[in-house]
Amino acid sequence: MFTIAMGDVISKLLLVVINLMLIRNLSVTNYAHFTILTTVSFLGYQMVCGPLERLYIAEHAKYKEHLTAIKNTLLLLCLLLSSIWLWRISTGLDVLLCCVGIVILTHHQYLKIFFQKHENFTSYSMMEICKNFGWLIFAALPIVFKIQVNEVYYFVVLILSAMLTVLIFGGSSQLFLLKVPKKGARLCSAAVLKKANFVIGYTLAGAAIPYYPVFVAAYTGEPYVTSLYGAASRYLAILNMAAFAFNTALLPQLASVKNIGECRSIIKGLSKKLPFFILCYMLVIVIVYFGIPFVDKGKYSELPVIFLLMSIAPFLSLISSPFINILLLNNGSRLIFLTMLSALILSVVIVPLMSSVLPFQYIPAVGSIITYFLIAFICILGAGNIKELTPLINQKMKM
Repeated sequence: MFTIAMGDVISKLLLVVINLMLIRNLSVTNYAHFTILTTVSFLGYQMVCGPLERLYIAEHAKYKEHLTAIKNTLLLLCLLLSSIWLWRISTGLDVLLCCVGIVILTHHQYLKIFFQKHENFTSYSMMEICKNFGWLIFAALPIVFKIQVNEVYYFVVLILSAMLTVLIFGGSSQLFLLKVPKKGARLCSAAVLKKANFVIGYTLAGAAIPYYPVFVAAYTGEPYVTSLYGAASRYLAILNMAAFAFNTALLPQLASVKNIGECRSIIKGLSKKLPFFILCYMLVIVIVYFGIPFVDKGKYSELPVIFLLMSIAPFLSLISSPFINILLLNNGSRLIFLTMLSALILSVVIVPLMSSVLPFQYIPAVGSIITYFLIAFICILGAGNIKELTPLINQKMKM
């Protein structure tokens, strides 16, 4: 966990430097465009790799023969959906850039999942550090040498840096051409996906929920609101790294437990570090809150308050993560999926209601808090009622 945390801290620090440069130097309109490009690409690859990570790490023996077909099937589906959505609001060039970005980032993340499964956390962390360091070098060149570039350049060099990282750590074989699965492979992967429908469903919902504020903001068509939440999400990445590192280390540990007592023992050990985490968490929030106006030169006057509101979400995610994993070990993916889906739908449905009492620039943040709170409350309640991991024990006996 220390290796993951240190690697994540270093990679996020590199991201902080990059994002501060972009927030400071890009205009509101350009940053809104950059936000859309990165949001679509990040959501696309995470909707592919979210289910793969769960199947590869927690249930590798059951799905190992189908992972490639599942990856290509999900990747093609995400490329199609992303292209349709972008085509309606953007240009053909943006569609092409995002499709290439989704493919490259998917293979980058897939290689990281491989290292995570084999508990090679050094390579796992170094991949992200190398990608972000390369992006920082490419992004700094125009600023240092005063070269005029637009926001597309910063997106392209991000994808280029990810591709170079895959070549360094995985070789050219990792960047294989995307192929449409053969009929037999499609049918087989479809059958596997049907068996794991709730696992796939909750990971897809989990991938979409963090991007809820940006998509709701983009709904307005106002570049300022889109830029506002794009900038807020960059600052929020500083806080998200704690929840991400926590969950990355927790998943392989919980995957090997045999009873609910072992689960709670692991969680109890980690919970002893919670007071220290909360103290550091609050300190980072205060520093970022007061530092925002100096970075953006006053371009985003509501950003400190938006960041303060949205900082609640990573904390709720961290608190609920162990209990979600307990539910998964007790075959509770159906409850998790329905909870996440219901919370996400509710937060979308109540947007018109919130617009009647709140300024629109605060609605995405409040909707995000509601979503994370409902998920945390229901999953903690559900995991607390579990007495034993009967389905998991039975599965191991059959194996």
